[in-house]
Amino acid sequence: MLVKLDNDAHFSLRKHADEPVRFRIYGDEQTKIIKTAEQIRKQFKDYYARQQNRVFSQDDRDELQLTDETLYRVVAELSPYRVLGDDMEVLSKAFQIFRASALKSGEGQFLTPQRVIRPCIMALEITSLDSVIDPACGTGGFLHEALRQVKEHEFPDESESYHIVKYANDNLYGVDMDNIGVKLTKALMIAFRDGSTHVLQGDSIRVHNWKSQFPRLHEEIGSNQTSDKVARKFSVVVTNPPLW
Repeated sequence: MLVKLDNDAHFSLRKHADEPVRFRIYGDEQTKIIKTAEQIRKQFKDYYARQQNRVFSQDDRDELQLTDETLYRVVAELSPYRVLGDDMEVLSKAFQIFRASALKSGEGQFLTPQRVIRPCIMALEITSLDSVIDPACGTGGFLHEALRQVKEHEFPDESESYHIVKYANDNLYGVDMDNIGVKLTKALMIAFRDGSTHVLQGDSIRVHNWKSQFPRLHEEIGSNQTSDKVARKFSVVVTNPPLW
């Protein structure tokens, strides 16, 4: 999914419009499974190398563990479609479905339906002056919708893309314990021209553990008693907390 998303983001730029798409079936009838899997593995390695410090953690591998047959079937199913379109809602919902299938309700993790996310964000009337945090962000549904709303209301012109990117990178924060959810949130924000800068893995409730267990969370949001740094303040907190 990350390779497909990266491919769509690459070809959404007009300067690449004449290039052949990379996420596709390779080889002839006899070699298509092996050739396609080989190419997708290479593309994932390339994506990993480019996004290693932004999406992946030190424990993540730079190679896919799926079989050649599975990779081929995924490409065959997804390649005809443009997953990354102009509507954030479609892709955000797809990521929710993708992640929800792997979650166990016993962990207390339930992803908020898109039909609930949008009216919640609309009611908050978030603007580019707001600093927003979702302390249990899951796959980033609330953050994506906040970004969409600000872009739609304040920066609808493509020429204003610099401003929406700056807003996303400066003012959107997400925290979650789920490593895969954090990756998906970062990848999606990057594909939409960013907002991944402050998507952090950690326990947003047990603040006393931040310094020892989640140092980046402590650095980004928490106060530092040994310096003049104060805790980050937010004008909007929106979340669907896990059932711990």
